[in-house]
Amino acid sequence: MKRVLVAAGAISLLSMALPGCAVAARRTALPFERRVAAEWEPAVGVLVTWPLALPRELITDFTRNTTLFVVVADAEREAAARKTFAEWSLDAARIRYVRRPTKEGLYGVRDWGAYAAFDEAGALTHRDPRYLDYALSGYETKNLTWWKALQPGLDWSSDDETPGAVAAAVGAPREELTFCFTGGNVEVDGMGAAFATEVLARENAQFGVSEEPLRAEAQRFLGIRNLTFLPDFERFPAAQHMDCVARLLDEERFLVKRVPADHPDYAQIEKLAAEISNAVGPWGRPYEVLRIDTPRYEGAAVAAYTNSLILNRHIYVPIFGIPGDEAALETWRRAMPGYVVKGYRFDGAFAWTYTDALHCRTKALWDPKMLHLRHRRLDRTVPPRTELPLRIEAWDYSKAGLDRNAVSVHWRLGGEQPFQVLSMKRDSSGGWAAVLSGAPEGSELQYWIEATDRAGHRATLPPTAPEGFFRAAVRERR
Repeated sequence: MKRVLVAAGAISLLSMALPGCAVAARRTALPFERRVAAEWEPAVGVLVTWPLALPRELITDFTRNTTLFVVVADAEREAAARKTFAEWSLDAARIRYVRRPTKEGLYGVRDWGAYAAFDEAGALTHRDPRYLDYALSGYETKNLTWWKALQPGLDWSSDDETPGAVAAAVGAPREELTFCFTGGNVEVDGMGAAFATEVLARENAQFGVSEEPLRAEAQRFLGIRNLTFLPDFERFPAAQHMDCVARLLDEERFLVKRVPADHPDYAQIEKLAAEISNAVGPWGRPYEVLRIDTPRYEGAAVAAYTNSLILNRHIYVPIFGIPGDEAALETWRRAMPGYVVKGYRFDGAFAWTYTDALHCRTKALWDPKMLHLRHRRLDRTVPPRTELPLRIEAWDYSKAGLDRNAVSVHWRLGGEQPFQVLSMKRDSSGGWAAVLSGAPEGSELQYWIEATDRAGHRATLPPTAPEGFFRAAVRERR
């Protein structure tokens, strides 16, 4: 066992595998598992529709930060889109078009878009749930109303077919599912857990898929082993979509909106927040619930700040031209250090609403060759002068293999610069491990983890490291 001592008052390191987990003689990678990519995982682009229901500034930023995939109905509309984007001086090389007959104004790509589902062979398939109409419900009545009944003539059939064209455009196989899993109403953690409001269960029941078969099908096709239904949160008939009330920030943290105390939905939203905080996450700890204030901007309508898109190292937030906008952006920044957080105003015929904003109208296209990391971060408080095991699991979807010399922990005590580097070693379970030891009482341990595969994919935890990093206060627990 080799112990490396550093400057007085700093931390000593054990460059070794976890206690009891000697490095295996036969070092094999972890087997792949069936799962759906979480929103914060690496994406190769973002999907929108034409005609646009998004502001020019947002589209411009998308083409600066990623590849823009635009669904167009025909050659005429593609030509119109190309002309507009040229007038906006956008980089044509960052824009791809997906040709598919669509109805005018049906722009909810979040809801009809397919899920990026990896299988046990490490291959990505676009798995496409049923999408025929919007089920509307209120938490008092529990009865379902269908949007088509309120607006006869609406036709979602072209939207339900569009994921096939999207899959073909990116060269991915597609599989059509028999159950509803409407995108805006499902939050996934990339590790087999998903959250939706109760309306999803009632929606499926209308098509003959009761709750237990729904759970079984979600596990079979999407790897969802833990599907949690949260209470509907709007009194009057609405879609009750999760992205309008609560968002997963990572596998252990939620951001939940907080409406004014005199709002008719206040008590029900607080009930939803409490149920999340009482649930247990994938690492055996209760979910941390952060709150974002959503003041009124018109009547009972509140600002839809949770309806934001997390895409690679950026967070795109709808704003409403009210005093609460800047506070909301700052809440996102505090919750997600290292991300570029920016707000986008949108007025006119397709203005943001409290039930339909930026997240509803966009959807990431995930990287099929991504490097996926998992790590149970240290508890918020750790004891001083104690060995602290760190471990990651890595899924290399490029199948090139990890660079054994590029799996490491970067650590420091609060206020010290820069981070120091400790290599992680393969353990007998197929993961990678190291131990930190010797942090003094009253300090704060800060760290982040990185890995690189032989195909050149680099991944970090948190995803925005080194600007973002994990923290643990070092003190005796009382």
